[in-house]
Amino acid sequence: MEFTRRLGQTQATTQFPLPINGAADWLQLDPGVWQTALTLPDLPPEHIIIPSFAMVGVDFRFQFQLQYSSGSKTLRPLPADNDCNLFDLPNDNGTELSDHIDCWHSQNDIRTPNLILRVQCAEQPGQYLATVSIRPLEIEPQGIHANAPTGATTSDQSNDGEPRCSQSDLFAHSFSNGPQSPAEH
Repeated sequence: MEFTRRLGQTQATTQFPLPINGAADWLQLDPGVWQTALTLPDLPPEHIIIPSFAMVGVDFRFQFQLQYSSGSKTLRPLPADNDCNLFDLPNDNGTELSDHIDCWHSQNDIRTPNLILRVQCAEQPGQYLATVSIRPLEIEPQGIHANAPTGATTSDQSNDGEPRCSQSDLFAHSFSNGPQSPAEH
């Protein structure tokens, strides 16, 4: 299974080289804390779930949580700080998902997943790109390798010579270089 959802506002919708699915519906939880949610399809085992968030022009912190029918898993807050947890902890220690630095790996079927993003900033987020990408996880002898997202390549090369980039890298690149067509990447 492959799935990608991108939410963006303002410049992200005109300068990001890949399709944007719309703007996030932000809910203010507390002064300076905002939340949005993305409903995901049911996830099969052995998939990687990669959320990302970028915003320009303001100081912010963010954190993702994946909620599903039998529990939840929370990734580390970014930027990393002991006082930055935006979700109540402790984290679920179930066997359905394993959490890693910036992603989850599904180990069993995940039913009714929702990706929750919380952002700490002074005003409602603007000029942002929030994404989630889901694809099969492939374990290779030299380590973990997930298929590169379709249409997302840069000149950066991995050790095996394959192009690599993140959607956040593309977002930052689109702001630094102005509007470009996908063919220019």
